[in-house]
Amino acid sequence: MYFGAEAYRKWADDIESGRFEDENLPLWENYGVYVCNLATNGGEPTYIFRKLADINPKYAELANIGEKIQKLLPAESPTGGRSLLWIQLDELDGGMDIGKVKMTMRNKENRSKVAAALRDYAERLDQAVDIMLEMNSANKTSMVGSHEVEAISVSAEKDSIHETNIFLWDTKGNDVIGTTALPMYGAFTSEEKLRLFGDVSGKKALEIGCGTGRSLQYIGERMASELWGLDISEKQIEKASQHLAAYGLSAKFVCSPMEENCGIPEDYFDVVYSVYGVGWTTDLDGTFRRVASYLKKDGIFIFSWSHPIHKCVASENDMLVFKKCYFDESWYSLSLDGGVLTLSDRKLSTYVNALARAGFVIEQMVEESDVQPDDNSDYAQKAKILPVTFVIKARKI
Repeated sequence: MYFGAEAYRKWADDIESGRFEDENLPLWENYGVYVCNLATNGGEPTYIFRKLADINPKYAELANIGEKIQKLLPAESPTGGRSLLWIQLDELDGGMDIGKVKMTMRNKENRSKVAAALRDYAERLDQAVDIMLEMNSANKTSMVGSHEVEAISVSAEKDSIHETNIFLWDTKGNDVIGTTALPMYGAFTSEEKLRLFGDVSGKKALEIGCGTGRSLQYIGERMASELWGLDISEKQIEKASQHLAAYGLSAKFVCSPMEENCGIPEDYFDVVYSVYGVGWTTDLDGTFRRVASYLKKDGIFIFSWSHPIHKCVASENDMLVFKKCYFDESWYSLSLDGGVLTLSDRKLSTYVNALARAGFVIEQMVEESDVQPDDNSDYAQKAKILPVTFVIKARKI
């Protein structure tokens, strides 16, 4: 059984494989079921968001989310009608007119155009889901490692930590934690405003903790000459490879813990970066030494992570209350929506000193949040008072 974007990809695969050109296959019963599903569920998907916002002001953020999704998945009118895909299929003779569909399925070039439209729509659906996951993440007190849920202290045994976190990212990681990717460094902090990368055209770039490839896409579209991605999860790398391919991009991927020797070339990269990635390492000093080895002299290392002070402060009865010792760097496990993660909250000085020991000089550190004045969510109110994300730009000396 296939749902959402995967259902559209399966539909495209069936078309491109020539399944529907078989004259003995009842076309309406097989192709028509896809079309009916599109007709029933493929209309304007954001109308309900706007209606909820109208009914209750507490849902005002949903209207903004709805507008973003509408740009990805437009329809004939603001209240419904045919979706962009439905219109495209009709134009390509791959829609409701089964007589025309029959002729299209027998022409390899024409049916490939239909399949391409379906895959494009599937990618748009994935992006729409990412928008909703980002909203969910932004409304959480912390994107990673919140201490407003019960944390259990655990052993700092490296292999056990890796095993737990690999399983998380191979299964529910994106659903439980969400996706943070460039141009965003984290909640309310954006590369579009900070401009830390500068011009990356013609440069070789490596991402530590590449996840589903959204940040690699951002760098690739800015004409980097070579893209590399490192991640501990094979499933995340599979998603990243598929995502980049959908945008006509490619990268070299390495599946390994970031703190281990994994064959990445040394003195090779102009820039190494990580968006909410390096905090997962079990050996921060070792990871920063490896990053330094990958970079050319004067190469740039940019990374972001959840600010450690944010982890210590919780919202309680309309007040911010310290709930955890800032200096406590012990490892802990959290259960979130059926997934389990293992982390350590390091002090800001731990990151700064590890960079210095690895041969970096810090060029810029950002703690401020760019919160929109009309954002009244609890998370935004907290971000106006204390940092929730930090970003560091360092240079190898």
